[in-house]
Amino acid sequence: MTNDYIGDLKFRYQLTVEAISNFDSYAWVAVGLFVLGIIGVLIYEKSDARQNSAKNSGKASDIGS
Repeated sequence: MTNDYIGDLKFRYQLTVEAISNFDSYAWVAVGLFVLGIIGVLIYEKSDARQNSAKNSGKASDIGS
């Protein structure tokens, strides 16, 4: 590695750290709410699929008998 490359990496790291530290608190709230929303949708879809499979298994046993 050359010194220019290492210096460039240090500069990019410094820019990244400054960008994260200057990130607006409202943006962090928005990111947090987005992540919570995605988790909520995943949980809802999983429970909905579980309910649908329970309904379908009940109907299948009724038809077979």
